[in-house]
Amino acid sequence: MAVFKLENVEDLYEIGDVLGSGHFGQVRAVRERATGSRWAGKFVKLQKSPSSRLGLERQAVEREVEILQALLHPNVMALRDVFESRAEVVLIVELISGGELFDFIAEKESLSETEAIGFLTQILQGLSHMHGKNIAHFDLKPENIMLSEKDVPQPNIKIIDFGLAQRLPPGGEYRSIAGTPQYRSEQWNSPGNKAIGTVNEWLVAGCGITTLFDFTVRWCTDAPGNIAARGLASLATERELLKVAVISATAHTC
Repeated sequence: MAVFKLENVEDLYEIGDVLGSGHFGQVRAVRERATGSRWAGKFVKLQKSPSSRLGLERQAVEREVEILQALLHPNVMALRDVFESRAEVVLIVELISGGELFDFIAEKESLSETEAIGFLTQILQGLSHMHGKNIAHFDLKPENIMLSEKDVPQPNIKIIDFGLAQRLPPGGEYRSIAGTPQYRSEQWNSPGNKAIGTVNEWLVAGCGITTLFDFTVRWCTDAPGNIAARGLASLATERELLKVAVISATAHTC
């Protein structure tokens, strides 16, 4: 169960500039007073009543916190602290300053085979770690694949935004219409809202990876020749999935 601190976040962290904002709150730069270390504070407005359209349900925030606490991996955004007041919850998370991987690739215009393999390996290792914990992201897309830093020899991938993530029973599935339509699998988008699981997310990963390396937003099932997207749905092991995705995506960069 997620533990939320009832202390005032400003007693422990100095609140800085706004880094971004959304429908349910904003992200601000924060600095831990005791150590001087820099983090990001995700300030999330809570619903005042079950009928309110403003803010998130506390249960949804608890689920995101519990999932982040379970995912300790170098390619997944880290959670440091959680604070709660009457009106909002504050998640203190890793400060990720390198921007989107998509923008990084667009600026460089081309990647070496070594760079492409490095990025893809990190993405799929992060995804494999999630699935090993029976957690599905359900909104894996280029905008949610970031770089921890930009001006370094080997940037580190960070998968972010676990607001739609779900913990599944072992081998289990989930019924949902959440996520970004362009990056959902055929089964996910089909009428009747069929059950989906981690296998479907490997298909989505293949679609998102192809988008990253040829800069074309596409429907997963409408991508002719998208070996990664089609292959990821049927291969048996994650080791094989990694191999096929790397081969397919590096072909786009050469």
